[in-house]
Amino acid sequence: MKEKLHPFHVSLLVFMMQSGVIVFSLPRIIAHSMGYNGWATLILFSGIVMFNLLLIGLVYRLSNGKSIFLILEQALPKIIVFPLYAVLITVWTMIGCLSAKQYVILFQVFVFPTTHPMYIKAIVDVLAFLLIIKGIYNISKAATTFFFITIWLNLLLLFFSKTLIG
Repeated sequence: MKEKLHPFHVSLLVFMMQSGVIVFSLPRIIAHSMGYNGWATLILFSGIVMFNLLLIGLVYRLSNGKSIFLILEQALPKIIVFPLYAVLITVWTMIGCLSAKQYVILFQVFVFPTTHPMYIKAIVDVLAFLLIIKGIYNISKAATTFFFITIWLNLLLLFFSKTLIG
């Protein structure tokens, strides 16, 4: 019997994926790409993201909980589905590798400045491979554990508040 993911674990998994490297690099990216008033574009991009989530929820509701891959295989011929899967695998792999590389470079700059980034990237790749072969259930459990370990670090932001400093 396979265990099912609880919605709480899924929400923490999504949160941990979205608040990874981008938390460290988003302010610089926005300032570089959009200017110093780039925070206003976050409202536009947030609207686009919410619309995308609305569409995902609508498809899920209309499909009665069927997998998107089942829907694709039923709606499209196999001659189109398999190249589409190949493209998705390639794009998702590239995004994962680029995100991991960006995280490793940030981590290396702050923690291990004398270590070559490719050594750290190799360790991250091994860790990712070990998590992937265990399945999404174990990945979500690990993300939940990391969430509860790191969420308390947000309290450290209080030390940067002017009201606490005096």
